[in-house]
Amino acid sequence: MIRILVIEDEQRVATLLQQGLEETGYQVATAFDGEMGLRLFRSATFDLVISDVILPGMNGFELCKEIRALPPSIFLY
Repeated sequence: MIRILVIEDEQRVATLLQQGLEETGYQVATAFDGEMGLRLFRSATFDLVISDVILPGMNGFELCKEIRALPPSIFLY
């Protein structure tokens, strides 16, 4: 099953994305800020990350930089 990480600080938007993706057959995890998203990304394997740009704490661009800086072995499953 394809696993998707949604990082969105507006709970209503995150819930709508999660419901729509799950109805389509995807497994979805949700984070409400960049730091939580990075922790989730490090703790599990995801096929896709969907992130808002404007997030509390760490914005979406900083989050992408942090994910890209992780060792390539984290992306192998």
